[in-house]
Amino acid sequence: MTYIFVIVAVIFSFIAGFLLKGFISLRALNSARKQAEELLKQAQREAENIKKEAELVLKEEIYKVRNEVERELKNRKADLERREAKLIQREENLERRAELLEAREKDMEEKFESLTLKEKELEALKAKLEEAL
Repeated sequence: MTYIFVIVAVIFSFIAGFLLKGFISLRALNSARKQAEELLKQAQREAENIKKEAELVLKEEIYKVRNEVERELKNRKADLERREAKLIQREENLERRAELLEAREKDMEEKFESLTLKEKELEALKAKLEEAL
């Protein structure tokens, strides 16, 4: 009978060991699953953080480029406005000179006509004086 107890104890020990091993394996598997899920969640959080950081860097770069372009356009616009003002000033100066030249030309034409008329009067007067002599 002791043999039977020993055999039953051995069988019971094998079954208990097998069940214990299965329980431990199941527990280890569940632990590994939880760990894998936690690692996956952590990787997703890190990926989301990296994505947000990249978006932030991109937004900052876009902001810098936009500001640079706006500043360049503002400078070009100011330069064009200065050039336009200079051209307008030159045009006004040329118009004033043209008006002065036209006024001088008109004055000279009037003087020339006056001198021509006086010359004719002098010629006529000279002719009368010659006839009178």
